[in-house]
Amino acid sequence: MRVSVSALEVNVKAEKPDDAKTVTKADIEIKVTTNESEDKIKRVWQHTRDNCPVGQLFEGAGIPVNYNLKITKK
Repeated sequence: MRVSVSALEVNVKAEKPDDAKTVTKADIEIKVTTNESEDKIKRVWQHTRDNCPVGQLFEGAGIPVNYNLKITKK
């Protein structure tokens, strides 16, 4: 989508209790610094979510994932 990004930071906090075989919950914070419009960044983010194989696996397994997208203007 030809998006200009000055900085990108992604922090993931996943929970896996000792009695669970795999991750049971994930919180993902995405920080983007850009001069692009908020609408364009949100479209890129939606496209990324739709095509992420890990996200699709989590969704298929019923693992809740919370996303927090923070956009900062350059």
